[in-house]
Formats: sequence, structure tokens, C-alpha cells
Amino acid sequence: MSPPHYSLTNTEITCAKPGAGTNTRPVSGGRRNLNQDYTYSCKPGFTATSEELNTVCELSGNAPTGKWTKEPPTCEEITCAKPGAGTNTRPVSGGRRNLNQDYTYSCKPGFTATSEELNTVCELSGNAPTGKWTKEPPTCEEITCAKPGAGTNTRPVSGGRRNLNQDYTYSCKPGFTATSEELNTVCELSGNAPTGKWTKEPPTCEEITCAKPGAGTNTRPVSGGRRNLNQDYTYSCKPGFTATSEELNTVCELSGNAPTGKWTKEPPTCEEIICAKPGAGTNTIPVSGGRRNLNQDYTYSCKPGFTATSEELNTVCELSGNAPTGKWSKDPPTCEAERSSTQGTPLRCPRGFELFEGKYCFLIISKADIWEVQARKCKAKKGQLAIPRSEDKAEVLQRYHTENLRNDVWIGPQSLVVSNVFTDFELNRLSFTYFKNKRPERASGKGQGPDCVSVSAQNGKWTNECCYTRHPAICETGPIGDPECGDVSGYIFFQDRCLRFITNPDSFEAQCHECRRLKGRLAPSLNEAQNEALLAFYKSESPANGKPAWFNLHNLISSSNYQTTELLTSTFSKLPGRSSDSDRCVNIGSGGWGKECCHDKLPAVCELNRCPQHYIQSGDTCVRLLQTPDTWEASEKKCRKEGASLLVFRDASTRSQLLGLLGIGSTFVSEGSWIGCHDQVEEKKIQTPFLKDIGFSSQVSGNNAERDCCLLNSDGIAMGCCYEKLRAVCSLPLKK
Repeated sequence: MSPPHYSLTNTEITCAKPGAGTNTRPVSGGRRNLNQDYTYSCKPGFTATSEELNTVCELSGNAPTGKWTKEPPTCEEITCAKPGAGTNTRPVSGGRRNLNQDYTYSCKPGFTATSEELNTVCELSGNAPTGKWTKEPPTCEEITCAKPGAGTNTRPVSGGRRNLNQDYTYSCKPGFTATSEELNTVCELSGNAPTGKWTKEPPTCEEITCAKPGAGTNTRPVSGGRRNLNQDYTYSCKPGFTATSEELNTVCELSGNAPTGKWTKEPPTCEEIICAKPGAGTNTIPVSGGRRNLNQDYTYSCKPGFTATSEELNTVCELSGNAPTGKWSKDPPTCEAERSSTQGTPLRCPRGFELFEGKYCFLIISKADIWEVQARKCKAKKGQLAIPRSEDKAEVLQRYHTENLRNDVWIGPQSLVVSNVFTDFELNRLSFTYFKNKRPERASGKGQGPDCVSVSAQNGKWTNECCYTRHPAICETGPIGDPECGDVSGYIFFQDRCLRFITNPDSFEAQCHECRRLKGRLAPSLNEAQNEALLAFYKSESPANGKPAWFNLHNLISSSNYQTTELLTSTFSKLPGRSSDSDRCVNIGSGGWGKECCHDKLPAVCELNRCPQHYIQSGDTCVRLLQTPDTWEASEKKCRKEGASLLVFRDASTRSQLLGLLGIGSTFVSEGSWIGCHDQVEEKKIQTPFLKDIGFSSQVSGNNAERDCCLLNSDGIAMGCCYEKLRAVCSLPLKK
């Protein structure tokens, strides 16, 4: 260190206080001694180099004071360099660079950044002579549009674009549509917003529908017809017209890219409903020109000899639900033989025989042969050569003959025993003949008499000729009986009775035997119901203007008491006025009852006895009348030995029916007969022999402690002493 310098006055040399610099501030405590430095400091916001700011106090020659080595400095204002270029930015003209002043970038069109990101400030950088920017140059991001919002009934389009000025196209869900203009939207600027906006709101796709179907032919609109895509629309035909469900149904479907659907089918045509040709009826002939239009009728006609009501023969073509064809209101009718209007089940013929006109069984032997051979062939078929026993039957045979053959045929009458006395196969003389001449031909004189009968196909008349002539033949047999009558030949189930008409006339007694031979009896008429059935059957079965027929009633024992051959008394009488005392047997004709001599020959009505031997049918019950009086218990035992029991009534109507069968005036009713009920177990509790309660106890009279067994009398059902000996009535069910 050099020694201090002193002036002549021996005073230390110093430098005067430094002058004020430009934009400087004094440094407090600044030194002024010789060789000492003085450092200026810049005002805030100004700068200079340390060399410029530092000055030293030095000798100034021989001057008594030192001098500063530099002039007072000038501090220059601190500024920031021009901001660097940002990414996707453009310079802002007149951008300021002063300390503490900001500089704002602006993004290129189509790019954006926040105002905070774009703004930077010039600030001090420590003691650096220049400022620094508070942020690095910004990066402007490309402006894009957010993912489009979901439209109504749309589906996203994969890879949908979001760049500015690029479009985004929606697509509709299947079954929905919108115009291409409605579906397309573009990403555009939204003012100064950092994101773009879509030019349209998300679209709405409307459901694809089909227009109202066009009118079909003969159709009517279906109310509320559906028009949505994939839904069907069903036409309906006008009344009287039809089409298949496939033809009537159409579906709304897509039509390519069209905004509306199309129907899968053209409007249908309904055809008029008609009925098929009616089926053939039984014993009917076709009606020519039968109409088949809806609501029109078609009328059958019966073959000759058959009949049916006009209501049965007429049928109408009507709708059959939703079927494409109509149906006839009735099944093809069955024409019955004229008697069948009151008959139940149709008759049947044995195998090989043909049922003709509803009640006759015939068989044609077409191969010609002699009479005897033909008779044997008929017998082998379980029949016989046909024998007409009345003109009506002869006409029936002729109708059958002409329908099947044109040749003369053998029939059964013959006179092989007594010449010119024609009989049946049991050698009974025939009361009816039908020869074309009043008297049959005599023998030829060659030892081969005309003893056998043929019948002409032209007029049905008989001719007796040589039995060795060869002809076809007609066999006959009785029809198989009604199934309700156990198939017993010849019987018809008629109003709950099995009846048969015997056309061959004979006496009352002979007809009784004939009915027994045919497994029946002369039909009785003991009450009004039986009489009405018998009269209806007679009118149904007897030939027109025929004779009256015997039935089972007479007054041979008592002139005032009409009884059956089983001595049952009738409670019903329809006899005309007084008749001859010799007329003791009753017949029935178209006018009702009549009386004739029992030896007169008349047809007859038989009734099949469907009950066991000794039993009589009463409705669906078989009853037997025990003639020998006995106690109630003994009578019940007698009934049980036969598999029966004392009669048990189901109700009051059964009781009335049996009273009619027994007859009000008969001994069975007047004296009383045991029947199947008692109160021996518990007083007043009336039961059957099998201890089942009866349902009409209140209708039983005379019930007291001494009278415990039931009897039937003219007053109805009463109670009697069980040890009294009376007749009795056994019963068992009718076997169907």
C-alpha cells in the first residue's frame, strides 16, 4: 500500500463526491479517499456494466484534489429481447418489450390456446442487463370439435371426424330415416372459443313407416291397420268372399334407402265363397243344377219308395267360420222307406242281401237255372225264393226286379203238391196271388206241369210254368232286427218297444202262436201310452187301406174285462159302440180299436219279449207276477232264487206304469201285492230289501208299528203286516 498523499498544506488528497449519473442512485457511504473506488447503482429497471458503474479517486496531477477516473455513468433501461416464435402462432405487431410489460401471442387461424398461455411478461432476470420473458413461447393447439352428441334413433359412425371444417355424418338405426342434409354436420369456429362447434344439433331419425295400404278387391278396410316397419297389415274380405291368410297378410318392409317402407304384397283380391257340390245322400237322386252360391239352397229328392221331410231334404250354403269354402247347413240326408218317419234305427240285411226301400232284404241270383236249384241257392244264403203276400209287396218286388234285371225271374209260390193250389215252402196255401190271368195255366200234357211261378219284369205279374225252365231268381229274407231289439229279425225299435208287423192274415190264436214262434207275443195295449205307440206303428207299417191287425187284448173270459193273453187287465179302452157278442178279440186299424170274431183272419202286431221267461217288460224293467200268495219275506226269497228281487220303485211314474201293466181291476191290485220296501230296521224309515232309503216315504199310507212291509194296491203304495200272505211282484233290470 502506497503511503497517503498530502497536499502542500499537508492535507490528504480526496475526491469530491461523485456527480449524479443518469438513472443512478447514490451508493450510501460511498468512499472518497484517493485510490478508492466508488460504485454507482442503477435505479430499478436500469442497468450498466460493473466497469461502467465503478470509478476510482486518483491524483489529478498536482491538483490538490483527486479526480474520478470516469464520468458519472448512464444506466440504460432494462428490456426483453424480441419474444421467440411460438408454435402455430403469429407475431403481434407493436409488441412491447419494456420491463414489466406483457407480450401477447396470437394463434394462427384454426389454432387456439388460453389467454394465460399466450401472455408473457418482461421481467428482471437477476442482475442480468436484459429482462427475461416469464413464459416460453406458447404452442397453439389445433381447434377441434367435441364428439358429436347422440342423435335420436341414430347410431355412431365409426371413425367420426372432429377437425375444424371437417364434416361428421350420422347414420340412423335400422327402421329409421332422415335426409342426408339432416344427418351431416360440420365442425366450425365458435367465435374466439378454444373449441369448434357443430353446425347442426344432433339429428332425429324418424321411424320408417308404410303408407296406408291400397284398397283390395272385395275387401274392407281393417280398422287400426298397422303401418310400422316389420309389422303386418291384414285385410279382411267382405262377407261372402274369402282369400287365404297368406294372401290377406302383407308386411311393411324397407325399400332400399327410401325414406318410406313398402308393402310386401299388392292389395289382395277376395274370391266369392261357394259350396262344393253336395255329397250324395242315402236313397237320394241328384238334383240337377244344384246351386252352390253362398246363402242359396240345394234340394235333394228321394228315390221312389223313400221319403224325408222338406226340412231334411233342403240344405243351404253357409259360411264355415273362416274357411275359404262354404259348408252345407246339413249333412246329406237319408231318405227312409215311407214308414221311417216314426221309426228309430234303420234295418239291416244279412250278408249278401240288399236293403231295399228301407225294410226289404232281396238278393239277385243272375245265373239262370231251374226252380229247385234256385230254391236251394236261396236256402244256402239263409233266405228263400221271394213270396209276395200282398199287392203292395208284389209292387215292391217289381220295383226291385226292374232296377236289377230285365229277365223273368223265379219266385217262391209253387203247386208241386196239389195242382193249381199255390203254397209257400211250409205248404201254407197263399191267400194272395198275382197271376196275369185270373186262372193260372194248366199242365202242358207232357208230364211236366207248370207248377212253379215266374214274375215278369215288365208288369210284375205272375206266370206259372214248367219248373225245369231256366230263369234267374230273387231271394228274400227278413231284415236283421234293430240293435235295440237284440238284432232279432224283423223287429223294429219303436217308441221304446220292439214291434213287428205280420202281413200274412190269420186268426187271433194263430197269430198268438206266430208271435211266440218269432220270440215275442201279440203286442198289448194296457194304457194310453202303449195305445198311442201301437196306433202309430200300425199306420207306419200297414199297407195303404189295409185290414186292421190283431193285438193282445180280448174279453173271452169276462165280457166287461179286457185282458191280455197273460190275463193282465187293460186300464184303457178305445172301443167303438156295441158290437156282436161273437166279436171277442180286439184289433187296431187306422180309425182306432175294433172288435171281430177271433177266427177272422187279420194281420197282427207282435212285440218282442226282451225279458227272461215268465217275465213281462215294463219300460226298462222286467216283472214277474207270483200267483201263489205268501209272506213278504218268503216272496222276497222266491224272487232272489231267480236273480231278481221284490219290485222297487224309483219314483211315482214307475208306480203308475206298473199299475197300468197289472190293471187297476186285477187281483194283484185290488187285494194288494208285495213290493220291495219295508221299515223293519227303523220305524218310519222305509228302505229297500238292500237297506237303501227310498225317496217317496211321504207317499206311503198306513204306516204304523204293526205294518212294516210295502204293498201295491189301487190307492198306491201302502204298508201291511209282513206275515200276511199276498201275491207279489218280482223285478229285474231289462238287459239292453
